[in-house]
Amino acid sequence: MKSDWWPKLLQFIPKEDLWAEAKVPVARLFTIENELFHPGEFRSFTALVPAADLSAVLSLPRGLEHEVSASGPRPWGNAAPTYDPSFWVRAHNLPAKRYEPLILSWRSNDQTVLVPDPRFLMTYGLVPRTLSKGKIAFDDPQAPAFDVVEVDPPSVWDFPKRTSSSARISRDHLQDYLTLRGMALFEVFYAIVTGEPDQESLDQLGGRENVDFEFDDRTVNLIHSVERGAQSLTAQVWGARFIAGPNDLPITADPLETTGLVWPGYAAAINSREARRLGIADYVYVDDRVLAPYEGKNGFSINPETGSVSFGNQWSVGFCDRVGRNTIRLELKKLYEGAPPTAIRSWHAHVVNPTPAILSPAARSDRNIGVRAKELVLSWSSIGTSLGALAGSLGAADCSSTKFVKLDRAQLDYYGWRSPSSVEPITRHVSLDMDQSEFLLRCIALNNLLTESLGEAAFRMVLSRLRVPEKDYKALRGLKLLNEVVSLAQVARAAGLSLSQDAEQVRQELKSNGTDPARPLENLFALYDLRIVGSHTSSDPARELENRLSRFGIEPGDYVGGFGTSLDRIYDDLARELASVADTLAATC
Repeated sequence: MKSDWWPKLLQFIPKEDLWAEAKVPVARLFTIENELFHPGEFRSFTALVPAADLSAVLSLPRGLEHEVSASGPRPWGNAAPTYDPSFWVRAHNLPAKRYEPLILSWRSNDQTVLVPDPRFLMTYGLVPRTLSKGKIAFDDPQAPAFDVVEVDPPSVWDFPKRTSSSARISRDHLQDYLTLRGMALFEVFYAIVTGEPDQESLDQLGGRENVDFEFDDRTVNLIHSVERGAQSLTAQVWGARFIAGPNDLPITADPLETTGLVWPGYAAAINSREARRLGIADYVYVDDRVLAPYEGKNGFSINPETGSVSFGNQWSVGFCDRVGRNTIRLELKKLYEGAPPTAIRSWHAHVVNPTPAILSPAARSDRNIGVRAKELVLSWSSIGTSLGALAGSLGAADCSSTKFVKLDRAQLDYYGWRSPSSVEPITRHVSLDMDQSEFLLRCIALNNLLTESLGEAAFRMVLSRLRVPEKDYKALRGLKLLNEVVSLAQVARAAGLSLSQDAEQVRQELKSNGTDPARPLENLFALYDLRIVGSHTSSDPARELENRLSRFGIEPGDYVGGFGTSLDRIYDDLARELASVADTLAATC
């Protein structure tokens, strides 16, 4: 029998190339579905083998057992005088009887837990971050590097199946760790699958019902069953395979100190030493996609107007400014001085060759996401300020702007317009090729900041004091309540009246002659309706999206190559509308 023979039911295993993955799976548990037969199962873990033992283990990989052993849980009745909580991968006929697992594991009440070895986490200063559905990611906030390790919640066994669970580690970090430790990484695994017998497997059985086949790296068991004329074949395997060994140090050994990086406009590579010789006019240009890893992450602060980034007091990429729609210009010397190597490499990965348009003085005044977001926030806060003033003139001095729009202009002026946490999602970069999912998420973020933040109680109080009959606004909700107040303000301004002092006359004028535009918040209503598409509740999302966007004058052909310019249009239309509303309220309140 050839050493590379596998039964058909298990041939998915040798086809895998674990090291080809950017996130290498280092533990896996999952059910193998089969509609006609009993479900199968796959379980794998990883063992660290010292370089001194590598030759021996490569000669007999199946000497490694297929799972992680532990001295618990619940070691009641332990005969030893003291208890040693420990984990290991058992070995037979190899230089050591036990090898070190990279992923610790134990079972409790039909749940199998996967935990990365804390020594690996400590080596790279990794910090846990809780994700949805019980998943945990480990990040290096100093680098920064996110999702270095990803771990699923425990696998739950509920006969005859289990829920899937796995642990994955960044290949670069894994390679670095193996080299630092002088270790090789082996996957140890077990699988069982039942299915239709294939002729090659039956030939190997030679008429026998149950046979073990031993190879250097695995033991394969085949069981041929016949029940009521129906045949089945169950294939099991216990084995191990080499994944990677010591090589280079992609994380620990930093090439910036030696070889450096080549930047557009500079003939030679620039390392940290050479960067110190650069001047204040030595600029490089990067696409603002570089900001994506930092957006929405705890500890990072991004200035959307300049493109600068800082991580607490630890490091920063400063001395930046925006040129063009989505390009950031920065001083190369300051990048090397203020940022860690991983950040420098990230910015280098997004470098662009500046076009004549980018280099022109006019590019400094191009509209970008920082300009657009700032206009929205300040206009929205101005609307709140005017509404607070209107409430005060109606005798409700305690009804401030935050009761209407959740933003306080005085606080924004003091702490900065982007300081509220609700503002950050609308300041993130907008690529021209933004996909539909990202686009709809941004529309939801805009909707959350604007329409979802309206304080209905404050608006009802204002309408009541403006002597609007309760029956006219009782059934109205947030955005429609605001629209009612703005419509009254439009009438007051057009007639040269005071909304607070001439409320009855203004109300009668609106009732008799209406106002122009009839719905002054048309773009806000259109944005609000986009939430239906974004929340995946629409029965025909494509048609719904087309209909909603047409209200902004956006046609399907406008977003064939991406939704970036369509989002620009929405920001700009909203900004003009809110500025007009803020002006109207300020003039009449």
